[in-house]
Amino acid sequence: MASASYCSLVDVQNILSAAGVSLRGDDAPADANDAIDEASDDVEFYCLLLYTSASLAASSWVTHKCADLAAEYYCLRRGNLAPGGIAIRAERARAMFERTQTGTMLGRIPGLAQREAGVPVMSNVRPILRPHPRTVVERGPRRSTGTVTQYPQNRDPA
Repeated sequence: MASASYCSLVDVQNILSAAGVSLRGDDAPADANDAIDEASDDVEFYCLLLYTSASLAASSWVTHKCADLAAEYYCLRRGNLAPGGIAIRAERARAMFERTQTGTMLGRIPGLAQREAGVPVMSNVRPILRPHPRTVVERGPRRSTGTVTQYPQNRDPA
């Protein structure tokens, strides 16, 4: 089960209609939350490395794409095929999530900032001769304030 649900039953009903949801859930163990949880797991699979769960939950784009996936899963749960329009929407959502995961969709979900760990950083490599020759990697700050307050000078001991 996903740690967060990125869409609700109302979002799925907006796609399938309330009657469509109730007709597909007329058997005893009917629970649309299983489909929502499965779709939310997919969203986390594609996006959790680059985005936080809280930011994903706040995005309306993620909510719409998760609802597309949940609607398809809800249609497929008894072995029936999803209607053509639902299948197309879900396939488009999957393709967009895959492009987001690989960074080919300009690497961003609209309106969301990526995790700090996913942002590239610059490193400075310099040689040191004492006490033995080696190379040191100096990692700078992850964020720049725009002004330089200190410029450390690297000096080998004499």
